[in-house]
Amino acid sequence: MSPVDYAVWVLVLQIAAYMGYLDFGLQTAVGRYIALANEKKDEKLRDGIFSTAVAGLGLAAVLGIFLIMAAVIASHRIFPKVPISLLGSMRIAMMIVGISVALGLPASAWNGVFVGLQRYEIPAISAGTGKLLSALGLIVAAITGRSLVLMACVVAATNLLSYIAQFAMLRRVAPDTHFRGKLITTPMWHDYAEDCDLDPSKE
Repeated sequence: MSPVDYAVWVLVLQIAAYMGYLDFGLQTAVGRYIALANEKKDEKLRDGIFSTAVAGLGLAAVLGIFLIMAAVIASHRIFPKVPISLLGSMRIAMMIVGISVALGLPASAWNGVFVGLQRYEIPAISAGTGKLLSALGLIVAAITGRSLVLMACVVAATNLLSYIAQFAMLRRVAPDTHFRGKLITTPMWHDYAEDCDLDPSKE
């Protein structure tokens, strides 16, 4: 890769990485509450915790997609020194990688279940394997002179495969844990907000 191509690629990855902040640390909170519910053997509480987290992180994913699209549209103003010849590829790559990261936000709830069950190896292995495959794919793409867009597709594909693998393991390890819309509760969300220091009443 040329220095300019590499610099643009790093910008793409850095912008997409900001999507991860929309997790707000919920994975740890979910794990703690899931462990508590399992200790009480309260299936309704467990599913309520899981459902509320998935719903909240789903909304965070929508917000993330909106923000990445805004960054794509305004990229010529945010990064005025990016060459015009690369601007189009940069925008497409930002959109592909950013959306793939945003779609992974609900997976934090799945990983929270693993934490609550003290199965820490599952998210570690799935995330590590995904990063390894992504790195190998990017090396091949870079050596063969592929475009930024193709490199973005490699990253997005490995991200999505990682989420799918995590969900498959969730169904295998915790088959009784289900998303139930009627169990999404405001009090549970307030508990999450307090745990993640998001409660405005504490200001």
